[in-house]
Amino acid sequence: MYINMNVKLKNKGRKAKFMTEEEFAKKILKIGINNQVCEEDEKDYKTTLMHLIMGRECYTELSKVTDDLSKIVVDSENVDISGDFNYHRDEKDPDYSEKDNNIDLLGYQVINGISFIGGAMGGDWEEPVYFIIYWDGKNLRGYIPTKGNTFNIECKAAFGSLEESDKYESLCEKYGTDYEGDLIDRIKKQELSLRHSKELVDSIKDTNDVMFWINWDGVLEDITARIELIK
Repeated sequence: MYINMNVKLKNKGRKAKFMTEEEFAKKILKIGINNQVCEEDEKDYKTTLMHLIMGRECYTELSKVTDDLSKIVVDSENVDISGDFNYHRDEKDPDYSEKDNNIDLLGYQVINGISFIGGAMGGDWEEPVYFIIYWDGKNLRGYIPTKGNTFNIECKAAFGSLEESDKYESLCEKYGTDYEGDLIDRIKKQELSLRHSKELVDSIKDTNDVMFWINWDGVLEDITARIELIK
């Protein structure tokens, strides 16, 4: 089931400068070597980036990335750059589409001239959240698109993380003790307006009943609306 498909997109506000995959790799490996995350002869920048994202708070070179990715409460116990997570839906699902198994937005990408590295992260107890790493001309930056992404937009947290989050009490205070019930109502209304049957929607009782899937078209639309290419 998709979530966050009806959000209003933010236009521009972020700027990215084009970098080749080789240039990304060189910058990432340099940070890894300087912080003893990888050996000096390491060539696998994706694995190095995975470890850097996991411990990003420790590396001053990633201070902007840390700030950017902290806007959503999500654990970085697991980070996927290469398609190791299971994003695949069951082909017996009546809403199954071949697009649901498309993980082409992971790893190095060039979309409308904007280059970035796509990934996903989350704890074992969470739905993975999609993010990107890009170069703004001075620093590596991070961005978590909203449209089509799998997190609780009301609480700005990955599904599954709320009770484990330090912000749980403040979230309850802000949204009320039944904020999850309100979210479920929103989900039901949204899904009915999309393509899901009333029988399926009526079966949703809480967020544990919903398996959310990243909508790749949605996150791509968000990225290209939010980030502007600079020279």
